[in-house]
Amino acid sequence: MIDYHAINDATWPAARYLAFGNVIVREGKGGGQRVSSATVSGEWSNDDIARAEAAQAALGQRSLFMVRAGDMWFQSIKCIRKRRKCRERV
Repeated sequence: MIDYHAINDATWPAARYLAFGNVIVREGKGGGQRVSSATVSGEWSNDDIARAEAAQAALGQRSLFMVRAGDMWFQSIKCIRKRRKCRERV
């Protein structure tokens, strides 16, 4: 199976990657939403999410998390925290 996310990261990488536990924040420097988003893999804590959101704000980016196929559990938590409607993106 082709890993399109790995291809995207290799061919159009973020300017910088910051790790907060299993949460990765991308510094996009105006390169678009994908390179300015955070992703979650594996176990995480509310503190990891809060630190990632604070890092995005410090970078002048809005809180943006990429929800990949299979990450619906994380999307649900983000939507509940923000009390907003969300949709899946692949």
